[in-house]
Amino acid sequence: MHIMDALFGDADFETSKEATALIGKIIAAHNLQNSLLYDLGSCWGGFVFGIQTACPGLQIVGVDKSRIKTWLARLRSLYHRNQNFPRFLKADIFDVDVSKIDLAFVYLPRPLLPALEAKLQKDLKPGSLAITYRVNFPTWRPTQIFVTDLKRRERNNIFIYKKINKILTFDKLEFRK
Repeated sequence: MHIMDALFGDADFETSKEATALIGKIIAAHNLQNSLLYDLGSCWGGFVFGIQTACPGLQIVGVDKSRIKTWLARLRSLYHRNQNFPRFLKADIFDVDVSKIDLAFVYLPRPLLPALEAKLQKDLKPGSLAITYRVNFPTWRPTQIFVTDLKRRERNNIFIYKKINKILTFDKLEFRK
């Protein structure tokens, strides 16, 4: 896929298999394994297919602005079928309706995070989780932080944010391996 990134621009931020498996466990621990997840900035669909394996009951929608990446992810989905066939939308993440989702997964370049944080703050329904990998939102404090690689603690953290009522609130901060 790195050749495709060079040809079509916009590098794919790939989520490691270890992190994807841990995110699957986090989703199950929150009893959301049969919920609706949007991967905001899904690129070629790598995380979508990995989390589909970890949580086969999830309804998953990958959202990306690239027509070619979305088309190729749809093509790849023909080989990754399970009971909940993933969907891929060619759309701007700032225009997509996230008001009904239970989970938002984000692994995007840091300059996009302030605007996405504002959108999610406004549009996510209470009880929704926002999960980020290797990046964190600039003003929200996560409820949990999971470390996926102790040698690169800062780079490979998984950050969990939970929306309660109209704002994202934070009871306590937990670090886990």
